[in-house]
Amino acid sequence: MVDADRLTDLGLGVTHTETGLEAVLQLGTPLLNPLARRPIATGVFALAEERLIPLEPAELVGLPPLTLDGVRSRSELEQQLAGAFHTHLVTLQRRSSELRALGCAPLVDPETLELAARIDDALLHFLLAGDKQGQLRVVELTREGEAVLTDVGLPFDLSEFPNRAALLAHLRALVPLPASAGTPVGSDSPASRPVDYRELLDHFGEAAWIPATATIDVVVTLRAQGILYRFAATRVRDRTFRALLAGPGGKVWADQFELEGFPGVSVVVAGALGITASEVEVLASWDDK
Repeated sequence: MVDADRLTDLGLGVTHTETGLEAVLQLGTPLLNPLARRPIATGVFALAEERLIPLEPAELVGLPPLTLDGVRSRSELEQQLAGAFHTHLVTLQRRSSELRALGCAPLVDPETLELAARIDDALLHFLLAGDKQGQLRVVELTREGEAVLTDVGLPFDLSEFPNRAALLAHLRALVPLPASAGTPVGSDSPASRPVDYRELLDHFGEAAWIPATATIDVVVTLRAQGILYRFAATRVRDRTFRALLAGPGGKVWADQFELEGFPGVSVVVAGALGITASEVEVLASWDDK
């Protein structure tokens, strides 16, 4: 167990607070906030077992904790911190570039170096926020300017999505189904009513085909063990699809597959949930209860 003496021996300033030990690390070589053009010469950390969790300044909050296991000098801690900080800056640049490629304008807070972005989909507007490990999550869902939900789903890796359509399919699948019906948020007006694939067959016939470069989104609503789930798949290219299964708590499963090798929605959902395919009920329509 690390104590105050151990931290002092490493050259850190130690303070006893109501919540535990806090340690101050003076950096021999200050870090630099590249947006605010501000040097970071000191870091404040909370001690949690064998780790130091960044508390101040804002640029360091959210970085991975520094491990004290095997550390013999303050310079080793400085190297850990500098490595984590610079990794975050590189990831921040990469995520910003990925967002631009997906048609989203990245927003970086110059004080905290945290990433955010907005993406619009018909009546729905998603606010994404990034953590300092490079993952994004939906922190707010609005509809026609009114907040509908906050903290939607679990963090996800933006690099999983090769195009905007794939990202939107993922975000749509995270929108919870109302308790009273299977109607997706934003789909209660005739203008926004989804199109059933059987309607396409009815109107265009079985001889109709889809060009190899056209976007294809497939959404299936299911019920398993009394819980509603949404399966969403988007064509990545040719006959390759990227799929996601989401429930009330967010993403349950995601993978990429070739169309010819896909065994069926019920089989895939059953495998993801650890149940049998007979326990999966595929609802007949997007507005089924």
